[in-house]
Order: sequence, then C-alpha cells, then structure tokens
Amino acid sequence: MAGGIGGPARRLADRHGVTVTVVDLTPAFCRLCDRLTALSGLTGQVRAICGDVTDTGFEDASLDRVWIQYALMNVSD
Repeated sequence: MAGGIGGPARRLADRHGVTVTVVDLTPAFCRLCDRLTALSGLTGQVRAICGDVTDTGFEDASLDRVWIQYALMNVSD
C-alpha cells in the first residue's frame, strides 16, 4: 500500500530533479515501478522498496519530505 507503480514519484523526479523513494507493500508493484523508472531514464532518482509505510526503517529526520497521495485513508495507525 502506498507508492504503487511510482507515476507521481517519477513526475516529481523529472520535473523537480529530486530523489524519491517509493514504498509499497506489493512486490509486483515495486518491480514494475523499478522497470518503468529504468525505461524513463530516472533510475538514479527513483527507487522502490517493498515494505509497510508505518514501519519503513528510515531513521528519524532522514527525509526532507513525505508525500502521501490516496494512501493515508488506508493506514489505521
């Protein structure tokens, strides 16, 4: 649940030159995100990791921004 196949992440990376990490529970979505990212030439800027958005393993204060689009309504915690 969350980043899906990474369309908004690639858009942000392409338009604004940022580095984006997509988090999603579904391994197939993560694989497709990486494949589409490679095809779009943004491999250095977008990566997908499979995991739970409520327990990503990121250190506190290690991210500049968190973008949530359509997923928060599915997170109970």
